[in-house]
Amino acid sequence: MGIKCIMKTILIAGGSGFIGSNLCIRLLKDNNNKVICVDNLYSSKIENIKTCIDNKNFTFIHHNIIEPLSIDEEIDEIYHLACPASPPIYQKDPIYTLKTNFIGTMNLLELARMKSAKILLASPPPPNLCKIISLKNKISSMNKNTIVGNNKKYSHFIFLK
Repeated sequence: MGIKCIMKTILIAGGSGFIGSNLCIRLLKDNNNKVICVDNLYSSKIENIKTCIDNKNFTFIHHNIIEPLSIDEEIDEIYHLACPASPPIYQKDPIYTLKTNFIGTMNLLELARMKSAKILLASPPPPNLCKIISLKNKISSMNKNTIVGNNKKYSHFIFLK
């Protein structure tokens, strides 16, 4: 008597980024997964998932997670990888980065709640230069290197609530 594997539906927000695209590819190698890749291509490229496009178990949704996401089918797991991670990109629009980490995280948590799905927030460590100490030994908390560090704190805080 063989073991019957149940197909899981996995949503990957930020699925066409470096980590997300490799995760899509890996999860599709196991024929027991259906992968929904959600990305607005702000800091990634569709070419990263070109090997997935023709897979019958793969769906790409061009969507910005700052806006609520409506998915009709059941979702078992959500991987939240969506966030500009490259300094030149996140420094270009720090407010957008904040919205992605705060509002986007809230939207994905709500989707996970509605679908009774497990959710994972993948968060890179903030840059080493999160705080610059001025000559007066005061900590300056607002500089271009604090954008991701502070934004990740917001998304972590939401997960704890």
